[in-house]
Amino acid sequence: MVHTARTAQDRKRFAKIANAVLAGIDAGIYMPQPNWMCSDCGYADACKAW
Repeated sequence: MVHTARTAQDRKRFAKIANAVLAGIDAGIYMPQPNWMCSDCGYADACKAW
C-alpha cells in the first residue's frame, strides 16, 4: 500500500484540470490518445479518421 497526501493547492489544481476537460467535452473536442487499448476500443475507427 502506498500512502499519499494532497494539499488544498493540489485539489484546486485538479479541479481546474477537471473543469477544463469537462469544457472540452461539452464543446465536442475529443483528442485521440492512441495506445495499447485501441484494439478493444469502440472509438478506434473515429480516432484513426481524426
